[in-house]
Amino acid sequence: MKRSIRVQSTLALGSLLIIAQTLAGQSATVDPATPRAPQTETADSGIKSSGTGVALSIGGIVVPMVAAAVLQSNHRLNGAGALVGFVGFLIGPTFGHLYAGQGGRALGGVGMRLLATVGAAAAVGATWNSSSSTADGVGVLVIGVAAASVIGDIARVPGSVRRYNATAHPTGPTLEVTPIVTPSRLGIGARVTF
Repeated sequence: MKRSIRVQSTLALGSLLIIAQTLAGQSATVDPATPRAPQTETADSGIKSSGTGVALSIGGIVVPMVAAAVLQSNHRLNGAGALVGFVGFLIGPTFGHLYAGQGGRALGGVGMRLLATVGAAAAVGATWNSSSSTADGVGVLVIGVAAASVIGDIARVPGSVRRYNATAHPTGPTLEVTPIVTPSRLGIGARVTF
């Protein structure tokens, strides 16, 4: 049983890394004929990488889900596994937005998944003692909304990183105008940067 969990986790993690590279605009294979200037994060530049943001969001959901699966296999820690998985589902996909300084977008994703959880609980409650095709349909719809919320949150991380980089490090010419005041004259200084 432990071997199959490890194999499934490795396959899922590998697939998610390929998805992360694709969402970040990076090729999974390197083609030397088309060189790219990588957008890297350095301490000096302060530019954030969309690949790092996507990896944080994917890791934020994959790591808790794998931990939940491991905890679920130990019957004494069964409830802890469910809690770790639920918290990872709620906040994990937002790590990339938080990395990019987009807290509002992160809260929106958490809110959407929280509403989906309430909807799922309502659907389960409605079908607890009876069979209701309407409640079953609502349950499937709610699961779809939750999955779309996770995927959408992760897919929007590169845009959040671009917004951060555009505001933190504007490109293009800038003009700074400053007054010059000396005892003998008044003037205006201008500095243009490209």
